[in-house]
Parts: sequence; C-alpha cells; structure tokens
Amino acid sequence: MNTPWPKLVAQRDALRDLIHADERPSLDQLIETMCNPHIADDALLPSTGLSLERERVLSAAFIETPDYATRSTTALRIVASDGGLALEIKERSDDDGSHRIQRPRVFERAEGFRIK
Repeated sequence: MNTPWPKLVAQRDALRDLIHADERPSLDQLIETMCNPHIADDALLPSTGLSLERERVLSAAFIETPDYATRSTTALRIVASDGGLALEIKERSDDDGSHRIQRPRVFERAEGFRIK
C-alpha cells in the first residue's frame, strides 16, 4: 500500500475520499471503489521490464483485456465488538467456479461472523 504505483496511489486516495464521506461505507461501496478501469499516464508507469503496452494494461485497478482480467474483488471489514471481533466479507466475482469469465460480475458471496 505504500508503493508509488499509480493504481495504488489512486485507489488509496479513492478509499480515503470514500471513508471521509462515510466513516463506515458498505462492502458494496468498497468493492465498487476497486472497480476502477482507469489506465495511468505513460509518464507515471513503473519500469518493470514488461512492455509499455502490458504496463498500461496492468496500471488499472480493475483490469479487463481479452486475455487477462480481474476475476474477483473482495472487501473485508473487521470491527471490535463486545470484547471480540465482528468480521464481514463480501466477494464479487466473474467466475462461477468454471474459470470462464462472465460479465457483468454477477456472482456474489457474503459471510459474516464473530470471534470472541
């Protein structure tokens, strides 16, 4: 989270803005924040040894190409509660387990539990 990669900087800023607007955003809001397809300017791309075209594709938080894409996004909330922890987890996925991407992202799983 502390590296200067453009997508990390943008997503960190988006998360800060979201939390500033709503101290406890829903897991859906957190997931939507991660679904940013914006590609960084070439001047901001790191030099990792990959081609410029590949660096562009990978600079988006939510990647979507014919041969490579973001398959799922998960949000997790941990809250101290009654001497324990309350956990909420939600995943939105394009994969129903068949390893075939299905858009739009219609497969969801949500869990919540407490740890004493």
